[in-house]
Amino acid sequence: SDLLGKITVVGLMPMPFNCRISEFGKMVQVQELKKHYSIGVMPSTAFDESKLMIEGMFGGSVLPAGKGTFLECSMFPINAIIHPSRLFTLLSSWEEGNVLDENPLFYEDFTPEGALSMDETNKELIEIGKSLTAKGVAVDIPHIFDWLACYVYNEPKESTLQRFFQTNDAYKGFRCPLIPASSGKGFVPDFTNRYFTEDIPCGLCLYKGLADIAEVETPKIDEIIMYCQKYMKKEYVVNGKLVGKDVGETSSPQKFGIHTIDDLKKLYYPC
Repeated sequence: SDLLGKITVVGLMPMPFNCRISEFGKMVQVQELKKHYSIGVMPSTAFDESKLMIEGMFGGSVLPAGKGTFLECSMFPINAIIHPSRLFTLLSSWEEGNVLDENPLFYEDFTPEGALSMDETNKELIEIGKSLTAKGVAVDIPHIFDWLACYVYNEPKESTLQRFFQTNDAYKGFRCPLIPASSGKGFVPDFTNRYFTEDIPCGLCLYKGLADIAEVETPKIDEIIMYCQKYMKKEYVVNGKLVGKDVGETSSPQKFGIHTIDDLKKLYYPC
């Protein structure tokens, strides 16, 4: 506890660089260096010092993530909103034994259905934030279009989620996490890819755990988790609650013994 009182924890979003490996352990290609960031800090009294540090490291503008809390960094809409929604709409009719004829570009081929699923998931996340705030844990969660598209990438307000992802240079050239089918013809999902193994247990399950604490129903988040967990051979959500046998592998509050709004208050408002 003495050491913890001397440590500042800073969450930074988005990641400063979009990179892809050219030669493992030696070289990457930097596709994008971000110019606008949001941060959350624990303790909150260290925000100004942390802001100066991030500006010195990466340049660009730095604003608080919502109210600037570390919880908001965990909740802000980014990978766990983007990747699962895109893949769920691509694969929702896929079953074991089926193959897909091609591996589409993840972003340039972004569909209206993917954008709608992303919007629905994000709106549920916003409702979780509103309920937590009403119960005494203040967070301010934006829509991904307003934050990522307009703030981070200066997308025009009159644009759309689909157009943003289809046309943004930072997202060009990335394929979906599919691998060649064993038959040698077509493609199948790679459920060991990080878009599943990170964004479900460390993203959507975190949102779901907070939703259970906040007493908010999340039908779209539940639908995506339930679909993915079947093929990941995991059990996270059971009967609409984050109570499955693999919750201990997630980044949800429940994994850390946080089950009530009072538990959250003790963590973020210890005094």
